[in-house]
Amino acid sequence: MLVRTPNWLGDCVMALESIAGILERHRGAALWCHPRVIDLFAFFFPETRLFPLGSRVPIFESLLLMTSSFRSALLGAETGIRRRAGYSRGAGSLFLTDVIPHRNDRTRHHSLDYETLAMAVGCPPVPVHRPKPSPGTHLAVFAGARYGGTKRWNGFPEAVTLLGMPAVFYGTKDEEADLTRMANLCGGECEAGLSLNDLAQRLLTARACVGNDSGGVHLAAALGVPTVAVFCSTSPFWTGPRGNRTGAVVTKARCSPCFRRECRTGDWSCTRDITPASVAGAVRNV
Repeated sequence: MLVRTPNWLGDCVMALESIAGILERHRGAALWCHPRVIDLFAFFFPETRLFPLGSRVPIFESLLLMTSSFRSALLGAETGIRRRAGYSRGAGSLFLTDVIPHRNDRTRHHSLDYETLAMAVGCPPVPVHRPKPSPGTHLAVFAGARYGGTKRWNGFPEAVTLLGMPAVFYGTKDEEADLTRMANLCGGECEAGLSLNDLAQRLLTARACVGNDSGGVHLAAALGVPTVAVFCSTSPFWTGPRGNRTGAVVTKARCSPCFRRECRTGDWSCTRDITPASVAGAVRNV
């Protein structure tokens, strides 16, 4: 079996247990990954064959798509793999041989969508082996969110100051200037553009993590780091970080969750009604 993994870090983390179940049941299975997330699977599944998207893949007996776009389904058909399973969404289902009904419900956790796919091919999710954290003193901060402005709460410098912890702001290279500005406001540091392997190794030394609803907080929680996520336009019921020591701070704006990338009213109330004190308190609680 070849598994086409999700494209984004947070989605990949939420799919880890389901992918682990497939790899346990199908010993010769391989993963077909977007280049930006392939290092994540090399970190968690070092013995598994990985193929970057865009490379030529061998012919497998079956393909499971954990992505649901038309393009993904088309690329799956172009591999020449005869049996292709995935969710039925739009015209892309024409390229699938086994269509799995999708339950479009954002009141249940997104990880269950990947669990449904794994179960459909006879593979119950299993726990993922995780390195044991060696916590130091620093607070890992993920102040960005590539999805859009409605996911970005901007009070992290004030929350870090209230906590009095040494902070490291992590993010992509494109976010470096903004993250450096925020880090300078609270005496923190910025480490942008790390590989996922290097980021995971750094997170294993974090005392705690706080950030917007983004891939970084999901990775930290998956590694066993006490983690708090801030939710503006999205919902913790759908994409909350999972783990025994996790928490969420959620806006009280009536229009949330809208799941939009940008504010349609121009009010941005969901990003303004969360206080630094509430975020700092949530970090202390975990």
